[in-house]
Amino acid sequence: MYATIRRYKTEFPEEVNRRVREGFVPLLSKQQGFIAYYGIDAGDGQWVSVSVFKTRQGAEASNKIAKDWVRENINQFKNVLDFDDHDLLVPEISGGEVIASEIKQRVRRVAKRVAGDAAVTL
Repeated sequence: MYATIRRYKTEFPEEVNRRVREGFVPLLSKQQGFIAYYGIDAGDGQWVSVSVFKTRQGAEASNKIAKDWVRENINQFKNVLDFDDHDLLVPEISGGEVIASEIKQRVRRVAKRVAGDAAVTL
């Protein structure tokens, strides 16, 4: 299981939250090996996302999908919000193999169905 973490800065976290829920999450969740996605409003203009995939390739591909989605949707921000936030286009990205995790029992059953027993070693 692999994760990628993207950290953005934005002046409009509420609008980012809404647009990510409505547009990006459905797109990402259809990708091969998708396990989970978390969007986090970290406060003070910080917005963080965590994507979890079965393979390293899936996690790395999610970075390109995110980059393309932000670029394609940035014009909507400009039109609606007089958006001029370059940092949203250039996130800080890190990621790698998930080496420790814990999930409550009920969630674990769902994760195993989605990812397969081998991918969820808790």
